[in-house]
Amino acid sequence: LHFIQQGKQCYEVQFLVVQAKAPRKETQDSAWEGAKAQLLDYLPHLEPKRKRPRYGIVAVGKWAQFVLFDEDSRQLTALHDGHLHVERQCQDIQDLLVYVRENH
Repeated sequence: LHFIQQGKQCYEVQFLVVQAKAPRKETQDSAWEGAKAQLLDYLPHLEPKRKRPRYGIVAVGKWAQFVLFDEDSRQLTALHDGHLHVERQCQDIQDLLVYVRENH
């Protein structure tokens, strides 16, 4: 959630949804696919409705994948290869969070 001020008006911009699943499901492809399906349900409804980049993070246990929602095709595109471990690849995750913040 980000607030933008234009003149005297202030409005919110929703640009990121995190879908998290339990650690015990880290190795289950169905957990990853289910979380992505949920993102596909949520991301089209973020405000404002005008075209802006919308991002998602699928987190299963200590693993994460960052995705970009393509509004035209209604598909998710990974912003990196594979899954990132939040402890072992924390710099990569931080870099992606900055990228999302700067590009929404």
